[in-house]
Amino acid sequence: MEGLNKQVAGMLERKHQIILYGPPGTGKTLHAVRAAREIIARDNFNRLSAKLSGAELERIYGRDGSAPLAFCTFHPMNFYEDFIEGYRPTGDGFKLEPGIFRRMVNAAGSEP
Repeated sequence: MEGLNKQVAGMLERKHQIILYGPPGTGKTLHAVRAAREIIARDNFNRLSAKLSGAELERIYGRDGSAPLAFCTFHPMNFYEDFIEGYRPTGDGFKLEPGIFRRMVNAAGSEP
């Protein structure tokens, strides 16, 4: 692991979270996915992602039914209710429903 991927991995080890920010089109998502892929490859297969087989890459991207690598992007136009949680109408009232980020956090917490 080298360059920005190494910096991101180091920050994650120290802080357990990272926020990439900047203007659109500067590579935030690209770098996040590359760093995540390298970390998953190292932790699960003990080698760089460039050395993984096609089947191992499929496992990383969840195309075999699992999803160790997933991400969502927050956009300023997102409402709190859509991103974190909010009340949604039901037939007889309202129900508190998790947003995309909350669903991802819950899914990650249930994974070994």
